[in-house]
Amino acid sequence: MPVSYREVKIDARQRLRGHKPSAFLVAAVYLLISCVISVLVYRLSGYSDYVDGVYKMCDDVMQNGAQPYMVPYPSVNPLGIVLSAALLLMSVVLEFGFEGCCLQFARREKAGVRDLFNGFNQFGRAVALMVLRTLIVCALSLLFVIPGVIAFYRYRTAVYVMLDHPEMNVFQCLAETARQTRGHKMEYFMLDLSFIAWLIVSYLVSYLVYVPVLDIWVSPYMGTARALYHDRLNGRYDPNAEPGGEDSVQ
Repeated sequence: MPVSYREVKIDARQRLRGHKPSAFLVAAVYLLISCVISVLVYRLSGYSDYVDGVYKMCDDVMQNGAQPYMVPYPSVNPLGIVLSAALLLMSVVLEFGFEGCCLQFARREKAGVRDLFNGFNQFGRAVALMVLRTLIVCALSLLFVIPGVIAFYRYRTAVYVMLDHPEMNVFQCLAETARQTRGHKMEYFMLDLSFIAWLIVSYLVSYLVYVPVLDIWVSPYMGTARALYHDRLNGRYDPNAEPGGEDSVQ
């Protein structure tokens, strides 16, 4: 019997409401740290100066009638490059941790702010999984958009597999993820597509107020629904799971 997207989303909302501490507090901390990292990388890598140069070139072309020219990338302090790389790795591990938290929300297990940093307990595996997954998707996207999208959903739930199977290495996790999503990639795509209205409104609000306010709700909502769908397809779903109780936010 096909899994109902509507039922999954209703179940996700119910599990998020009953979670202590608030799943939205966890999402707020994750988004805050992610935004800070993005701003720091934007500055340290010299990309902000490059963008300013591009804007200046566009102004010259449109207002002064100048010919378009190549904007050189500014020289960057080697320390800035190292710090940018370290911050990017940190963001990758935090993303791993947030996906893990969404899996815990879905299973009504204890999960607090400190669980965002669980990826640092298996730093090498977490980074290797996230980076390799991204490289595979990007490589196939270079061929055409559709193979990239297929690859994205083939390995969409790789974090869940790694967390459920700590004995597996990165390649085994990706292979198992591909096996589990075989025949279900379109279902995961349609589940994500069912959030399109939320994503559009969230983007517009963020654009207007410069703060991802609605993402505090949308991110854990989508993540928990996806984790629930994963559990339902793989026989791990427990409709009678009791809330895990309170957990420390420290």
